[in-house]
Amino acid sequence: MKFPEFTAKTVTGEDISSDVFKDSKLTVVNVWGSWCGPCVREIPELQKLYENMKDKNVNVIGLAQDAGSDMDAVKEVIEKNNVTYQNIVPEGVTEGFVMSLMAFPTTFFVDSEGNIVGSIQGARDLDGFTKIVEDLLANQA
Repeated sequence: MKFPEFTAKTVTGEDISSDVFKDSKLTVVNVWGSWCGPCVREIPELQKLYENMKDKNVNVIGLAQDAGSDMDAVKEVIEKNNVTYQNIVPEGVTEGFVMSLMAFPTTFFVDSEGNIVGSIQGARDLDGFTKIVEDLLANQA
């Protein structure tokens, strides 16, 4: 299954599109909401994953479910956790995609061609994310 092609803005106002997947072997796309306790708790773990995996050509992107309705709360979570990876404001295709999900957080693993090569529901810690990413990278080789 392909991740929906999209063009959107990040929480900081930058343009972003599904072309972002081409820049990395694997992109971890974490769909979260500021109202979701487990989502907020795993954000520091995702930040560590982002820092640890950059050298392995792995990217992390957040998709903030409520950025369209409560940008202040989303920015507060990002700032409080010193998040440096990009977070997307869902609109159009990405908004429809986010609204179709039944559980938060949901994390997708997307290859450089935009294919979803894995997904998980529920929060993970750094070790949990690292194991999944390393397994997926090994399968790509």
